[in-house]
Formats: sequence, structure tokens, C-alpha cells
Amino acid sequence: MVQIGRFVLAIVFVWALVLGSTVCAQVAPVRQQIVDIARSQIGVREVGNNAGPRVEHYQRLVGIRKGDAWCMAFTYFCFDSAGVYVVKSGWVPSWFPKAKLVVRQGYEIQQPLPGDVGGLYYRRLGRYAHGFIIEKWGNVVLTIEGNTNAQGARDGNGVWRRRRLKSQIPVVSRWV
Repeated sequence: MVQIGRFVLAIVFVWALVLGSTVCAQVAPVRQQIVDIARSQIGVREVGNNAGPRVEHYQRLVGIRKGDAWCMAFTYFCFDSAGVYVVKSGWVPSWFPKAKLVVRQGYEIQQPLPGDVGGLYYRRLGRYAHGFIIEKWGNVVLTIEGNTNAQGARDGNGVWRRRRLKSQIPVVSRWV
């Protein structure tokens, strides 16, 4: 009886390994798809201040108004276009719930991966106030960001690829 129990447990364990590797294999293409969608938007620019056809499309997706900051609306667009369920919000802090964090207060709980979401903290606002998609994590992090500019402002003029120091990114969440 004990041997049958061990045999069944071994089969379940092998099944879990096979299923787990299949799930992991499926995750990588989704992450790549999120990054590819973000890349396809590089060069989108505002027409006016926080406005323009593409910007307003991002804003409508999360229910914010023309003229509102749109970095997370852009991020939502990328995930939604890839068919990944995420928080439907343009409010930066809502993208960083404790249960989703892989980096918290600059400490890596897990190494961030392409398609994770990074955030910047603004002391004068007392909150996370700009977010973006991580393209590549290292000492220098490649990001794709909406509502930024060549200087990396949180209220910029378009979708840009940015390079940021890892030490400047205090929070990263994982939705995939």
C-alpha cells in the first residue's frame, strides 16, 4: 500500500513538473508580446497637453479624461492588447499592490523580468507617480514609458524607450 502511494505521488510530481514547464513556456511569449506591443508604440506623441488620438485612446481604456496623466493608461493598453488581465486603472499606486511586488523599496524579492511594471516614487507627491514597462533588467534598466520624454519626466510628450539606473526604481510589480 505504501509503495502504491509513493508511486502515485511520483506520478503527480512528474505531472506537476511537466505542467509547470508548459505553463512557464507559455508565459515567456506573453511577456515578449507585452514588450513588443510597447515597442510598437515608441514614437507616439501628444497633440497638445496629455492629448492626441493615440493618447486619448489609452486614456479611454482606463476611464480617465483627456488631459490626465497617462503613463499607466499606456501600460494598461499594452497588457490589454496582449490579452493579460491587469488592474484597469490610470492611478499609478494601484499598479503596485503588495501581493504583486517583485521589488519593494529597492529590495529584489525576485529578479524583474521583461513585461514587469516598474514605478518611480516622487517625494513631493508622497507616492508612486510614474510607471512603465520593463524591457530589460540590469544595473541599467531598459524601459518603455508613456507620458515621458527624452529627459525621463513623469509628464512628458510621448512614448519613449528610456534607460534608468536600477537603483532609481524602488518598486516593480509582476502581472504575468
